[in-house]
Amino acid sequence: MLVATADGVPSLPDGFSFTSAEFVRIGSNLVLTAADGTEIIVVDFFAHASLPTLVSAGGATIVGNVAAKLADSLAAGQNASLVPPDMEPIGSIETLGGDVTVIRGDGHPV
Repeated sequence: MLVATADGVPSLPDGFSFTSAEFVRIGSNLVLTAADGTEIIVVDFFAHASLPTLVSAGGATIVGNVAAKLADSLAAGQNASLVPPDMEPIGSIETLGGDVTVIRGDGHPV
């Protein structure tokens, strides 16, 4: 469990990567869940006017407003990925159509 302070930078434990973690907001806390089920709770992350930057043990960062957008995603927990070798796919995409818009962390569409 990490505690977010107004002047501090929450550092994730060694071996925990937020690049593949799920971000979820629960009250004023930010919960990060790794693919292996490891869970990190950043207590009071959302209780600050200026959201803190998260820092991995390797020095990678995610600024607070980006972490907040990941946690408040309309499609939380939904992603497209390769099927692990020990599982069968539930379907396949045969045809795609339409337009795609990507929204950057700052809210700018591209």
